[in-house]
Amino acid sequence: MTPRQINLSDWTLFGGGGQGDSYNHNTNPGLMLKLFLADYPAKAVTDELEIAQRIYDLGIPTPKPGEFVMADGRPGIVFERIQNKKSFSRAYADDPSLKNELAKRFASIGRQIHGIKADREHFTSMHKLFRFYMDNDPILTEEHRELCERALALIPEGDTCVHGDFHIGNIITDGSKDYLIDLGAFGYGRPEWDLSMFWFMCNMTPAHKTDEILHLTPERLKEFWDVFADEYYGSKRPSDDAFLLSFAPYIILRSLFFDVSCGGRDPIPPKMRDGLAQFI
Repeated sequence: MTPRQINLSDWTLFGGGGQGDSYNHNTNPGLMLKLFLADYPAKAVTDELEIAQRIYDLGIPTPKPGEFVMADGRPGIVFERIQNKKSFSRAYADDPSLKNELAKRFASIGRQIHGIKADREHFTSMHKLFRFYMDNDPILTEEHRELCERALALIPEGDTCVHGDFHIGNIITDGSKDYLIDLGAFGYGRPEWDLSMFWFMCNMTPAHKTDEILHLTPERLKEFWDVFADEYYGSKRPSDDAFLLSFAPYIILRSLFFDVSCGGRDPIPPKMRDGLAQFI
């Protein structure tokens, strides 16, 4: 897929993340640009675009994807811009009274995704994706590779849709409709791939990172998780200890996701991986 060259001066920066930056078009309010870092693989970008289109076609609420572009040597994707949007994390940060409402809506979206059987021909399994991360991790040691191999072997295959980067920074609302964003890791597997990701963000992420990524303190994220988990699981919600035991293999493998997506610049600390190893 050949990218269309665009002029970055036609766009205005409005946000950023671990993989790149987001821009709004200066004259067309219906367009936004997700521009990745210069060293981010172009194939990963085109894969995300193709996946985004398939997800959109499934009826999962997400902004309509547009085209593959290049600006200043950086690959990007143009998307439909949702007017007056705000991420759930920002909405919660701005108004703590929205906690219960947003957590319940996020749980509903999660159940919707996890209730869809994935087309295995067109989506990647989480096992295959994390095998890719393992093979391309820029800082993985042999000791941690062995740990990740053991963790992956403990996780059964699944066949439901999985967002892959499931947290409240990756869902936006315009006040009347909610949309999932950042679909580059979307695939199929067990719902625990998503649930463990969100549990990790809410319960194990350092304060400086929760503030940087989600604009929230760890305490407020833990409160959000409690409402979310009650809504998602209902009467079948596991205990906190059961969560940690069941999520440990997934969280160990999540370290690969952070290593690869951030190019080794901001990995999960080795001590944290070692600490989780006791559950394997």
